[in-house]
Amino acid sequence: MILKTNRNYLTFAVLLLILVLGRTVPHPPNVTPLIGLMVFSSQVLKGSSFFWIPMLAMFVSDLFINNYIYSGYYTDFQILTPGFIWIYSPFILFAFLTKTKLFRSINFPKVLALSLSGSTIFFLLSNFGVWISSGMYTLNLQGLVHCYALAIPFYSNSIIGDVFYSTSLYFAYKFSTDISAAGLKKI
Repeated sequence: MILKTNRNYLTFAVLLLILVLGRTVPHPPNVTPLIGLMVFSSQVLKGSSFFWIPMLAMFVSDLFINNYIYSGYYTDFQILTPGFIWIYSPFILFAFLTKTKLFRSINFPKVLALSLSGSTIFFLLSNFGVWISSGMYTLNLQGLVHCYALAIPFYSNSIIGDVFYSTSLYFAYKFSTDISAAGLKKI
């Protein structure tokens, strides 16, 4: 039981570290491990921790990003950015998608489907938020289309990052569980 508890703490710490570093070290825009970690944690972690661990890591990394990297944009300490609802809500929606009956068991095609779904949900909701609340676009169909069109390069980056992190974590976990199973058979 202690080994299992230590493994859970180690998994928790590693997931937090991957996400915080993946969001704070220099990287191409929108290439982050959050969707990959949500796909992975939805299959590996029990209870609601599949949701809270990635969201906690995102919050912690946002505190660092907003108050250190982007500190020049704000006059005081920022707990959440003004548009946080448009950034966090796609991930909340995606977390529930990962727990639907379709994705209770996972395989490589499902990992790809979840990765693409996560990228698309984030693209649609976050850019809708930019359109509706930023004042950068006219609030009509033309403004919405213009907003989405200008965001396509970021969507491409999201797809690349989400597929990379999701498949990397999937194959790393599959490899480690296959190795563990093989080791147990020899005992």
